[in-house]
Amino acid sequence: MLKMKAVFSLFIMTVSLSCQNLFGQVTIDRFFPDTTQGYIAISDVKVLQQKWQQTQFHEILHDPMFDEFRASLRTQLEDAWTTRFGMKLTDILSIPSGEIGTGLIAIPGKKPGFALIMDTTGKAEQVNEFLVQIIRKTTSTKKGDVRKERLTVGNQSIDATVLTFPPDQNHSTARTAYYVALQNLLIVTDQKFLAEILLTRVAGDNQDALIDSPAYQAVISRCMTGRSQNEKPQIHFFIRPLEAGEAIRSLSNLTPQQKAKTSPFSILAKQGFDGIQGVGGTIDLASQGCESIYRVKVYVPEPAQQALKMFAVSNVKQILPPAWMGDNVLRCTLFNINILTVFNNIGPLFDEIYETEGAWNEILEQLEQDKRGPQVNLRTELIANFGSELVSMTAFDPDKPEEGEKFIFSLNIKPGKNQEVIDVLHRMFDTDPAFKVIQIGNEPAWQYSQSAPEKSRRTTSRNRSANVSTPAPVAGSGNELEIIKGGVFCVSDNYLMISNDLGFLTQTIQNMKSGTTQSIVNDPFYQKINNIIANDTSQNGLFVQGYIHNVDGVRVNYDLIRQNKLMDGRTLSARLWKLIFTAPDQVTGEKPIDIDGSKLPPFEKIQDKIGIGGFYGWVEQDGWYYQGFSVRKDNDPMSPGNRK
Repeated sequence: MLKMKAVFSLFIMTVSLSCQNLFGQVTIDRFFPDTTQGYIAISDVKVLQQKWQQTQFHEILHDPMFDEFRASLRTQLEDAWTTRFGMKLTDILSIPSGEIGTGLIAIPGKKPGFALIMDTTGKAEQVNEFLVQIIRKTTSTKKGDVRKERLTVGNQSIDATVLTFPPDQNHSTARTAYYVALQNLLIVTDQKFLAEILLTRVAGDNQDALIDSPAYQAVISRCMTGRSQNEKPQIHFFIRPLEAGEAIRSLSNLTPQQKAKTSPFSILAKQGFDGIQGVGGTIDLASQGCESIYRVKVYVPEPAQQALKMFAVSNVKQILPPAWMGDNVLRCTLFNINILTVFNNIGPLFDEIYETEGAWNEILEQLEQDKRGPQVNLRTELIANFGSELVSMTAFDPDKPEEGEKFIFSLNIKPGKNQEVIDVLHRMFDTDPAFKVIQIGNEPAWQYSQSAPEKSRRTTSRNRSANVSTPAPVAGSGNELEIIKGGVFCVSDNYLMISNDLGFLTQTIQNMKSGTTQSIVNDPFYQKINNIIANDTSQNGLFVQGYIHNVDGVRVNYDLIRQNKLMDGRTLSARLWKLIFTAPDQVTGEKPIDIDGSKLPPFEKIQDKIGIGGFYGWVEQDGWYYQGFSVRKDNDPMSPGNRK
């Protein structure tokens, strides 16, 4: 028994020392409680700035021909990125001498809040000057109130500078910020009780800290695998997806009707998605010959339950793009996923979303049994005929960047099942007034009709004599088919192909039929990325891999900026930009950043500095692991001018 205790003690000591070695360089996460639902940290601001200066994007933006644009962009970002604490982006980057950590903390029974902690060792004077300046600015411009407040930490009282800001063009509600400088740290938070909790931890109470969370340790330690003991990630992050989503939802300005609705995060939790106990990773710039490298771990320590089993993917040795995929792609992603598994586990989630038990099975029964319907057994006659190769590819017309990205999703059909799938699609959609039958060459295709009357959409009903093919719309959600207006799908050469652009799909199929496709497999850019992925996944296999031709992606968004149309762009990057850089406004509800790109030089001036990228992922015993990278242009095999 004593021997067992000795062995156990040695094991605990070994684990503790390992954790200290692993996280010894990352200290600020020790001050955040385990109830931190989202966290991001910069390990050393100076190092990150130095690494950024080594990237080719930095070289591009700091070329003299970008001076005027860069000055305008800096001003706009400063205005948009003034934090809820009253700090500007330049403050966040200039004040710390080392690490920065910021997190969303949701303590049961309390309003969720945000906190920011900076290592300010050796910068006491600069911190004091910053506090003086922000107080002066707040009071002189009459944009807020300032007061001193005593915070209780154990048997001690600590002074805090408290700033209160009224609603403004960037924030729709009033804000309060508590600033405390203590022990070479600057602590900022939006709630008094959080300030006291953080100060207690700084004073030495580190019980139940974020760093000790099993999910946090599993995620960060996995993404630090392969680093030397003292090599810190430049950026690391962690989030508990459902808990963070619920906390953010509780802080949103929801109407009483919206608050009364079932939270989407509680729905996901009921359906097994709480099995994802953490998602996080690391980001490094100018590392290992790459512009950037990111590593992400999705931590699922127990076998998937309920609807989460939809994503029970498995690794394969390699995933090859289909022969019809040309070398004109902007992005391509290749998945190995069992569509029948997805189908078999989606029902309970569907029922939960539509708040109707048995709704999914009722739809399936009506599709099969209703004499006025298609009489299709969706599982056996359609879904079971698909393989496990799911592919997406994106391209764009460089002469029409405002049209956005054109995509094709495809799913392979099992050998000999091509005609069966076509027959089922005829039965399902030929008589549906929301779709029209067209031809692509000799292939039948179905396109969603933009002029289809609203009343033509079928709705669910408890009356089994109703003709049902799609669920009833959720009240107030608008037209559920809006996202596929103009969309078209067809079956060609053992693939079900779905696209948002008829011309793009038609050209792809015509090239495939005529044998004129310039396959991406022969593209030197793709070959370089594929070789990197193949080398890294030779032992584990993979279930997803992707290729990104950055020069094309940058080109379309660059042209949108030059034309001052970025906020109206339909590219993924344009939509993300609008989401991030649109501040709330008291009158209009939103205030997008107005960036003047008219002074930008032609894209040809910079294209030789833009490289390529890729990503891949594999299944592990406790979840999924992903890695992505962007390769420097001087490591590319050929220049864009030589690329067909």
